[in-house]
Amino acid sequence: VDSEWKRGIEKMIKLKVEEYCHDCPDFEADVIKGDGAYLGDGVLLKSICTTIRCAHAARCRAVKRYLEKQQKGE
Repeated sequence: VDSEWKRGIEKMIKLKVEEYCHDCPDFEADVIKGDGAYLGDGVLLKSICTTIRCAHAARCRAVKRYLEKQQKGE
């Protein structure tokens, strides 16, 4: 491995889960892994990012919006 890569590896894990997901029996982890490289302060940096979210996030977000509209009487 190139020494520039060794000096600048940035790793992170993001958890993108809404509060209403915490006790959901339908929660199904959907993991997205990505990596890339960019130049930061003259040093080549490698970025490794893992994002964890629910596979049903879009469905539940739509249900939440629908229920909020119903409560407002729209």
